[in-house]
Amino acid sequence: SIAFGHEEPVVDGNVARVLCRQFAWAEDPQRVSRRLGEAAESLLPRGDAGDFNQALMELGATICTPTSPKCLLCPVRGSCAGVGDPLSYPRKAPRPLVPEVEAVAAVISREGTILLARRPETGLLAGLWEPPGGEGTDLGAILGARLGVDLVEAAPVGEVVHVFSHRRV
Repeated sequence: SIAFGHEEPVVDGNVARVLCRQFAWAEDPQRVSRRLGEAAESLLPRGDAGDFNQALMELGATICTPTSPKCLLCPVRGSCAGVGDPLSYPRKAPRPLVPEVEAVAAVISREGTILLARRPETGLLAGLWEPPGGEGTDLGAILGARLGVDLVEAAPVGEVVHVFSHRRV
């Protein structure tokens, strides 16, 4: 709508928040995306979609912000059903607990060359190269199973926490 003048609504994160507050919809925007799209479509002024969409996005970015909405400055506060309690709208669905997994890896070097192992061709980070290791805490057993080598000597060199969207390693 902004670049090409198409009569299409936009529903980005800012617009979703503005609409949820305008209509006092407490549901998580991800769960009511169709209803948000329909609401945006119904409000869209024909012939001025680009400016309207830009204004809605700016309203959400500058006035109807996630944590500190400035309702007294809002040009649509007179019709906003959420003006009395804007932080109640929308309510994001609680995130599921992210499981914690312990893993070990070995940094094995010889004459400036570091040993890397390739991950399996399926699964998480398939086919990528990494220092040899795996889930668990027994580095010797993991290296034996993965590379067929016996661990002779090892000393801890550090600890790293990496958070994926679905687990913490």
